[in-house]
Amino acid sequence: EISNTAMVLNSNSCTITLGIKTPSLSCASKEAYKAVSSNSGGNYDLKETITTVAQNETFVYSMKATNGGNATASAATLIDELTGENQQSLSFVDADSGCIYDSAKKNVSCQITNVAPGADVTKSFRVKVSDAAANGQVIKNKFSLNFGGVTSECSKDLTVSGVVSCNNTCTTNSECSTGLSCVESKCRNQSCAERDDC
Repeated sequence: EISNTAMVLNSNSCTITLGIKTPSLSCASKEAYKAVSSNSGGNYDLKETITTVAQNETFVYSMKATNGGNATASAATLIDELTGENQQSLSFVDADSGCIYDSAKKNVSCQITNVAPGADVTKSFRVKVSDAAANGQVIKNKFSLNFGGVTSECSKDLTVSGVVSCNNTCTTNSECSTGLSCVESKCRNQSCAERDDC
């Protein structure tokens, strides 16, 4: 706020207070959503959040920023770097309009404009999990919001957990194909439980 004091002849003063409107855009959340058949590039159904992913699964990452200020926010950039822990298990599929994938840097950048005071903006993109991703792996992902020289971050961790065949990595019996059990972190049947192969 700006205060301006004016002197008058009788030595009394009056104060005029002027409010300055400023935007305040910051990271609100990072989520992962189950992909559905109706999804297409730039058109994602963000209904069912997930905490685990399976080999060969395609899913949606969604990044949300909120304007907590009292003026419209613009000229902000969301950057999601697909280079974190176990990110090599993901490959980019497609993204919302206003988002660009840089294959050399392996990141998704999205431009944000005109976010009203108190409003949210969400940008999303799809990735696919490699068939080489091992059960128990934690895929760590984060995005950065750059606005007005200030950076804020949000992150999301997902655990790889899918049904796999004989001698593949497992964490529980439910991850093993029918007739196999998780023995010493490998899916095996009873006859080969004591051996190194099935």
